[in-house]
Amino acid sequence: MASHAGVTCDVCNKYNFAGDRYKCLACYDYDLCETCFDDKATSQNHEVDHPMQCILTRNDFERHNGKKEATSGYVTSYTCPFCGEDGHESESRLLDHIVIEHDNSDGEQVVCPVCAATPHGDPNFLTDTFASHLAMEHCGGCEYIG
Repeated sequence: MASHAGVTCDVCNKYNFAGDRYKCLACYDYDLCETCFDDKATSQNHEVDHPMQCILTRNDFERHNGKKEATSGYVTSYTCPFCGEDGHESESRLLDHIVIEHDNSDGEQVVCPVCAATPHGDPNFLTDTFASHLAMEHCGGCEYIG
């Protein structure tokens, strides 16, 4: 089973752990292994209700999705960094949700779930203009008027 190379769970301190990885979208550089996430573990300033993005290795992606090819990293869906709603199947659907549900979110600093979940992305990229960042960096021409 493949592991999350270079990643340490911030609760149990497992390093290079296998299984699902959960990245907090409210705390800077905060990751949980699948076991600690399932146990609703907290530490430091992390709270159990913080939005979390599931990040998978290639093997985990295939386990969750059969042999379906990954198109934009190894995610099954994106999580909203403001309300924690998951299931946004693409960057553009996440942007639609942000614009409709979180119109006044500028100024609130969050970790970008797309940057965090994309191979070779910055897993700790913080932004206080998330909708603009999402439109410009990940949606490749999505319309957003911020």
